[in-house]
Amino acid sequence: MEKERVKPRASGNFIGEGNEPPELFKGFKIPPASEDYALQKLEEFKDDEYPERRSGLSHFFKIGLLSTRTAFHAKVNEEFRRQLCWRDFYYQLYTSDFSLINGIRRKEIWENKEEIFKAWTEGKTGYPIVDAGMRELNVTGLMENKLRLLTSYFLTKVLLIDWRKGMEYFMKNLLDGDFVINLGNWQWIAGVGTDMRPLRKFNIVEQGKRIDPRGEYIKKWVEELRDVEG
Repeated sequence: MEKERVKPRASGNFIGEGNEPPELFKGFKIPPASEDYALQKLEEFKDDEYPERRSGLSHFFKIGLLSTRTAFHAKVNEEFRRQLCWRDFYYQLYTSDFSLINGIRRKEIWENKEEIFKAWTEGKTGYPIVDAGMRELNVTGLMENKLRLLTSYFLTKVLLIDWRKGMEYFMKNLLDGDFVINLGNWQWIAGVGTDMRPLRKFNIVEQGKRIDPRGEYIKKWVEELRDVEG
């Protein structure tokens, strides 16, 4: 008699050493680390239109509770499917040639001023959208993809800090920190990866307006600006 095969079900909690949330965000909770919960969040996400450009699923991909194949074949929108393709592309690329972790273009000149790097990590650069993103990262371990690219661009192309310092900081603080995905994104924005455009430019102010047109996100995370109108 053939025995019934039991499908393993992962369960437990995300474990890590994060920063203590300030009083305002004491209600923030790390999500349960179970496959049932991951599938539930995928089902909820299918019925939405990519809310706030966040799926809320990346940490489940990272620890194997959700596969890109499962998500791709769910009823999600095309923009999200494209992001899943980027994810698998980076995995295929870096696992086939690990030497690429150092980048393809290596002749970059970095200033690497420690006090400037510290201001970036603390969200005290003076650029509201950058500071808001970094402060959210420090409190929750989360940051939506466009903000990750914008804060990365700001560090490497404006502040002239080595992309590897930023990559390491993200890896230490992201709830969904995935070495391959984090590496691919940082190399892309720094212009040292497969898409080598070292002169890629973003207008920080204009990007801030697009990402947060009403300033609600900025005011949520940058307390110094909460009473500013507009």
